[in-house]
Amino acid sequence: MNEIKTVDFLENCEKDLINQLCFKCPELSMVQIDTILEIFRAEIDKQLQSGK
Repeated sequence: MNEIKTVDFLENCEKDLINQLCFKCPELSMVQIDTILEIFRAEIDKQLQSGK
């Protein structure tokens, strides 16, 4: 149950990140936004792995 809440939280963070990037940096292309999301996901994965 706790893992589900964590996944939901991370998905919400990702959506918020996308919204903020689109709103505050409209000059970014979708490729650039995808790259930022990949970095975000990699960092989250790294932090989750170090916490186990």
